[in-house]
Amino acid sequence: MLAEFRQNYKIPLLAYLKENLQNSLLEFEETILDIESSSITKHYTDLDKLKHMIEKNPALQKLRQEFNLDFD
Repeated sequence: MLAEFRQNYKIPLLAYLKENLQNSLLEFEETILDIESSSITKHYTDLDKLKHMIEKNPALQKLRQEFNLDFD
C-alpha cells in the first residue's frame, strides 16, 4: 500500500500542496498506522450506545432516572 502511494500519488500530491499552499519547501512524511479492528468497539443498539455514554458520563444515568427516560 505504501509503495502504491509513493509510486502513484506522492509526487502529484506534493506538487498540488506546494502550489496551493504557495510553499516550495513543503515536505511530508508517510506513516502507516496499524489499527486492529478488534480493538474498536462498535455500538449497534440504542442500549449499547447508552451504556457506553453512561460509562463516559455517569450523570446521564441520574438524568435518565429523574426524567423517567426509556426506549420504546
